[in-house]
Amino acid sequence: MRTRPSRAALLLCATATATVACTGGTPEPPPSDPAQTSAAGTVVQAIPETMRPAAEAFARYRKIDACGLHDPAAASAASGEGSKGDRIMPEKDGFNHCTLKLAKSEFSSTWTIYLTVAEEFDAGRRREAAPEQFAGMEILVQEEGQPLPSCSIIRPLDQTYAIVLDVKPDDRTKVVRPPCDFARDYVTRMAETWKNPPQRGSGRTAPDLPLALRDPCDAVAAVTEDMGQGAKIMPREPYKCTIQPGPAAKGTKTAAAETTVVFGVDESPDDLVKSQPDKYKTSQVGGFTVVSGVLAGTCRNYAIWDAATTVIDDNLDDDPVPNVQVVRIDTPDCDGGRALVEKILAKVGKP
Repeated sequence: MRTRPSRAALLLCATATATVACTGGTPEPPPSDPAQTSAAGTVVQAIPETMRPAAEAFARYRKIDACGLHDPAAASAASGEGSKGDRIMPEKDGFNHCTLKLAKSEFSSTWTIYLTVAEEFDAGRRREAAPEQFAGMEILVQEEGQPLPSCSIIRPLDQTYAIVLDVKPDDRTKVVRPPCDFARDYVTRMAETWKNPPQRGSGRTAPDLPLALRDPCDAVAAVTEDMGQGAKIMPREPYKCTIQPGPAAKGTKTAAAETTVVFGVDESPDDLVKSQPDKYKTSQVGGFTVVSGVLAGTCRNYAIWDAATTVIDDNLDDDPVPNVQVVRIDTPDCDGGRALVEKILAKVGKP
């Protein structure tokens, strides 16, 4: 993935037909968020009242382009030792996570910069951080010393959630620059972007990842009836949602335990079948290629949502690994869970 402006763009995005350019100019308004449709009906009814503020917050913050809050050129300048952007990538645990890695060469990584949008950062955690001002922004700073030096910059979004940047040197025995000096410098260079976080669809990053505008709770609601009366939908993160079975359904094979849906970016799950053919199997479910296997007693199902749009994992690698948008569905059982997977994927819909 690369970020606009093109002067410092990393060529980390591609589609099946061509590299996607990130152009300048005024961003177009972001597309409407399909997740907004989940504000009524089955979804809200099944979400406990105590969790509804989280669901509403996640709907707002899904619109923020997490990778758009990074800039490889700014990070390179802040590193103080000439490192270049190597990898900028949304994560498999959700599009609200984006990691930027710096390196001097393919085999010499220097810094890893983790960024999360809508991380829970409540009053208790905020009291542990030091308030500071960067370029007119009220932020919080947390520093960790040896043996695991790191620095976190926290930009509150509301009373509960925040944008959190974690800076960590890859070689903790040879730290070229104090992590908090790096982090402060980087965020100061990015201040205007951080003050007004870029929206998905604005053109800040390419390619567009439309799965990032969908609501996992809307998807998991497709199996509410299978989970029985009293089933509860629990929004965990912007791109992670769980449904817990009602009391009467817990003894059934399909609803023996909770089912979880996660939207993110990952290597093609086909690679799991190639590397572990005894553990993972491929099937076609509702027009999607799904790779399934048992992990820690749970059936993990990976559906390739859009095989045509890829994001390159490592810009310095001569043989980079393409990543794709993936819907992950964890069910209690692989055989009994197939019907759940099919209903959830039908609800997610095609690209």
